[in-house]
Order: sequence, then structure tokens, then C-alpha cells
Amino acid sequence: MLTDVQQKFLEVSAKYEELKAEMKLLKPELKSLLEEIGVGTYFQDPSTRLVYKVTEPTGSFIEFSKISYDRTKKEDEKRGSLSKKEATEAGFEL
Repeated sequence: MLTDVQQKFLEVSAKYEELKAEMKLLKPELKSLLEEIGVGTYFQDPSTRLVYKVTEPTGSFIEFSKISYDRTKKEDEKRGSLSKKEATEAGFEL
């Protein structure tokens, strides 16, 4: 039986993974559009008034979290971050 917190985690993590997959699909199109606009170009969104500048990053940015989660793989994935062996050893039936 899952606790309310565990159930809520499952809901939020599923949505998070869905959004990550969508972002991964959008990234090539976004990159292509940025390349077409050109490095150094400024433009403004007329509805929000936000100003954008196309830049060339000078390094990689990595986000580190103090807490995260691992999970076993989905059917369509090559591998998960939690091995089936470790999950079964922890008492779960896969």
C-alpha cells in the first residue's frame, strides 16, 4: 500500500518525465530556429515585452540536486537508473 506522499510522488514524477521527453523532442527545432535567427541577434516578444538575445554559451551548465530518484526502466527504454536486480533484492516483484 502506498502512502499519500508516495502516490503524489508517482503522479509528479510521471508528469516530470513526460515534460523532459517533450523538451528533448523540442530541442533540435529550438536549436535550428536559434541558428537561423543568428548569434548576437536581439528581438522582443510583443505580447510579453521580454527581450531575447541569441548567444553562444561559453561552457556547460550542470544542475546538481541534493535529492533525486532512480527508477527501473520502462519497456521502451534501454535501461533505468535502478537495476532490476537491486529492485528484486529490495523485495519488489517485476
